[in-house]
Amino acid sequence: MKKIFCKAMFSNFEKEESWLNEMAAKGYNYTDNFIFRYAFEEGKPGEYIYRIILLEKHHNHYESHKVIKFIEETGAECVYATMGWAYFRKKTADGPFEIYTDPSAKIAHYKRHLYLSIVLFSVNAFLTIINLNLGIIRKSPGNFIPAILTAIVAIILAYSIYLYAKRIKELKKEKILHG
Repeated sequence: MKKIFCKAMFSNFEKEESWLNEMAAKGYNYTDNFIFRYAFEEGKPGEYIYRIILLEKHHNHYESHKVIKFIEETGAECVYATMGWAYFRKKTADGPFEIYTDPSAKIAHYKRHLYLSIVLFSVNAFLTIINLNLGIIRKSPGNFIPAILTAIVAIILAYSIYLYAKRIKELKKEKILHG
């Protein structure tokens, strides 16, 4: 039986991944999502471990297909792929499931998230400024609501940028320490 859950968008893939794994522990197996809507099928509690990756190219690109196929050859299943994101799961009984074990690959993955967050932050900051200016120049209170909303999104993304940059720095230190 399919279940739908509404969840605010995640600004951090680790939080989304953690939530998907919490849902799996309750017996809800992720199938797909669209913005705020996540779909699950009922299953055995704790049957799967989920991982999310941000591909270098769009999910339909040849290079992305190669990456997905490579990960699937490890015994994982690509449950859903959209807009450059790929959602994988692996049976918990098969042991730990990590996609990136090499420090350089982990750093590259976090950098993709960092760059995406920077672009999205820039767009939202720009929209905030435009809407504030339009609100002030035109004396239009209708522009202040979009300005507030885009400012909130920009603040959330700024925090994500900070977290990703911090994680990259930690991984680089780890890489130096462990060779």
